[in-house]
Amino acid sequence: MRYTRIAVLLWMSTLFAPCLSICATTVILLRHAEKATQPADDPPLTAAGRARANVLADVLADSGVSAIFVTEFRRTAETAAPLAARIHLQPRVISAANKQELVETIRKIQEGTVVIVGHSNTIPVIVAELGGPSSVVIPETEFDNLIILTLGPSGASFLRLHYGLNSSGKQSLLRQDRGRVMKMEFSRSGGFAGMATSVNGVVTFRENAGEVSSPNGYHRVLTVAEVDSLRKTLE
Repeated sequence: MRYTRIAVLLWMSTLFAPCLSICATTVILLRHAEKATQPADDPPLTAAGRARANVLADVLADSGVSAIFVTEFRRTAETAAPLAARIHLQPRVISAANKQELVETIRKIQEGTVVIVGHSNTIPVIVAELGGPSSVVIPETEFDNLIILTLGPSGASFLRLHYGLNSSGKQSLLRQDRGRVMKMEFSRSGGFAGMATSVNGVVTFRENAGEVSSPNGYHRVLTVAEVDSLRKTLE
């Protein structure tokens, strides 16, 4: 099974929302990948960072990305480069200091999927400005956050996942256990369920069955149609 498709993540949102069709714009936000220490003013990616950038390209290559935004720093451009090359797009550079310009540009986009590669101190601000939660924090040691905002008439729906290797070297986003059991860790809030709604949990998917569970006691067995939809997405 190919488990890196972002379509799986978008499918995930339907577990807690009746319909995604009226959400005209999908915004995928992430911090740049692992960076070197030198030169201090504009370091490139490390080998681990370049590997993560390649994973990002695999994750997003089939997601219908129509625009990519980066800052003026090498680490954001290099993070986006493999994806941009794969889908034949030229990233647009907007200074990290011009967060409001970026937000206004995104708001003018009426449909499609856009990717924003920023920094640990800019992505949370952009998320909040676009209608997501104001509580997002990206620690300096984390490079695997993948945030998805769906923007529509009912507000912004927020989904936070992880991709590639985490800081401990373990695989994030989707992990495959014995017996072809696949699990996705996620957090989601807002959207059609209301901005007060917040869900953290795990989707467990097997060949012919699946379920959603969370630490606060939420549990639901996926319908046959949902399992079939996810199975087709993963093929």
